[in-house]
Amino acid sequence: MFLLATTGTIIVISTTAISMRMVSLFVQGDPDSPARLLRLYQSLALGQDIILAINNLVTDLLFLYRCYVIWGARRTVLLLPVMMILATMTVGCITGLGYYGVVKLPFFVDPRVPFIMGASTNVVLMGLTAGRIWYIRREAGAITGQHSLRQRYGTAVAIILESGFLYCICVIFYEISMSMKDSSVYGTISIGVAWGLVQVGVNIVPTLILVRVGLGRSTENGLHVRPSFDSSTTESTRPFKEGEAFAGQMKFREISGDC
Repeated sequence: MFLLATTGTIIVISTTAISMRMVSLFVQGDPDSPARLLRLYQSLALGQDIILAINNLVTDLLFLYRCYVIWGARRTVLLLPVMMILATMTVGCITGLGYYGVVKLPFFVDPRVPFIMGASTNVVLMGLTAGRIWYIRREAGAITGQHSLRQRYGTAVAIILESGFLYCICVIFYEISMSMKDSSVYGTISIGVAWGLVQVGVNIVPTLILVRVGLGRSTENGLHVRPSFDSSTTESTRPFKEGEAFAGQMKFREISGDC
């Protein structure tokens, strides 16, 4: 993620410098140089789109793995998000290649489609992950009745939902900016800002989750609660089994059986 984000930043700086140079040459009345620079600009812009698609794939795979761990390695649950991730990656690359004329597509693909698909994938993964934690939280509270344990599960759900919706807001802002088709200076600035937010939002969301989990654990070092069962616990109510680490920091306990 760091390497992809750094490469994307370098390309953005390069395309900005090329744009400024093209405007300068155009004002000076040189018609040939801007045309050559335009081809270079389009090549870099295509590379930027492909890097963003790969970056989105990496972050989605990270979110997919987190969901895989929380669901107890149940692969069938991940079939839909896996197909959505692959479709988003494929459509994103095809759209970029067709938009810059590298390949001639027999059909038109709206440039906004990959971003809508990416946001939809994010919502599905977010719902599966947060929904599973919420279900475990409900079962844990019904058996142990410990408020601190339920609070930790609730904090995990809040972190995932708040961080996930941040990326969705960036995509919605970008979609609105693209749909307005405003050719004025304010419209151009709006699209540029929205595009920048989408690029940084791809990496900020998973990083923000890790940071918030780390900060949350640092304030709850004394609250590592282990559920206890008295002699009245029946055989059908089995003890919690310890789950794998969530984002390297938080540990969840699942109810065995049908849970």
